[in-house]
Amino acid sequence: MSYKSSILPISLALAWASSAQAAFNPIPLQSGSYTHDMIVEKTASSPALPGGATTASMDGGINNDGDTWNEQGYFTSDTSVGLPPAGSTLTTNKYSY
Repeated sequence: MSYKSSILPISLALAWASSAQAAFNPIPLQSGSYTHDMIVEKTASSPALPGGATTASMDGGINNDGDTWNEQGYFTSDTSVGLPPAGSTLTTNKYSY
């Protein structure tokens, strides 16, 4: 295949790929957007009933009958287990969150 005959298929492929993009329209969130508590804070007391520290679970949803996430420090036997405390900055070798 010559250089000239390969330009047309490549050009068509690039034109098609650039036209196949979807617009990104983020949904604005308000404080009222968060209606369920799915993380057990480190200051939470041990619940009397399973699921008593949250209003929803990660895999059970509002049935609140599945596993939950907890903040670091909730388990006093291993305070490194769980999500970082609120306001923490997570850093990788390339990004900070």
